[in-house]
Amino acid sequence: MGKGVAFAFQIGGRELDPAQMEDPQEAALLQEIVESVVDRTELLQCSEHGEPPRFLCSGENINELSLEVFGCCESLVGEVEKLLNEAAE
Repeated sequence: MGKGVAFAFQIGGRELDPAQMEDPQEAALLQEIVESVVDRTELLQCSEHGEPPRFLCSGENINELSLEVFGCCESLVGEVEKLLNEAAE
């Protein structure tokens, strides 16, 4: 069984924990991002290595975020990216 999806935020070069944010609307937005991604990927793990995907959501500010997928191998990263792209269509 997988270890669970890891998710991190980096805004303006600083690591950020949504639970520690002062603005409740911004915290809710970041939590929605986490839930949306985790809902689609929480059951995925690498068939070869058994590792779950990891995500970094980063940008200069909260309105300009991009999502990066990391994994133990390119196969897992490709599978996750394909799944997320299909969900976005």
